[in-house]
Amino acid sequence: MIGLLPVGCVIRGREKTNMNQAERVAEQSFEASSEEILDLAEEHLAAGRIEVAEALFAAQIDGHEVPATGAPTVTSLFAQPRGQPSSPERCPTSGERALMGIAHCAVQRECYHEALGYLQALQATAPHYPSLANDMGVIYYRLGLVDEARRSFDEAIVDDAGHLEAWRNLLGVALAMRDVDTCVEASQRVLSMDPADDMARSIVEAAQDDLAG
Repeated sequence: MIGLLPVGCVIRGREKTNMNQAERVAEQSFEASSEEILDLAEEHLAAGRIEVAEALFAAQIDGHEVPATGAPTVTSLFAQPRGQPSSPERCPTSGERALMGIAHCAVQRECYHEALGYLQALQATAPHYPSLANDMGVIYYRLGLVDEARRSFDEAIVDDAGHLEAWRNLLGVALAMRDVDTCVEASQRVLSMDPADDMARSIVEAAQDDLAG
């Protein structure tokens, strides 16, 4: 769990009352550090105050480095620019956190192309950002791009073999693609991390019954 709007202008067109609320919060946060503002934005997002969170994330994108291409755009869903690989241990910058946050806001508004644009901008500078590949896979799947979703979930588990949600999402895509081998493998991995997962258990048991028969 995206036409794109320029970075920093994502709240244009919202209800005026919501915009005014977002602007007031942003003004009150002027003295706070970037990390404090991002923490606050994530709290607003978790509470469902999307417009407020969006304004705070957008302000942090405007104030930090973004890819040289400027505002994120989707020229092709199948040709994603990749920067130099970043170390998985590198701490995310404030600008990178803001891009991820504003992408999540767009997902909440079901603007999947917009969210994908922000994640592609993040991917260009931080391809190993935590959960980035998984999040992109979810968006591709919601856009009906199943092959792209499959590739993204594969990338997610290469980056983090213990990413439970990525394995679950890979299982869901494999079911949609009728890829039995991947279904079984993903189910086994899910069960190793969450023995209470009923869907994964039923798939593994069915596979064992087939072998026994």
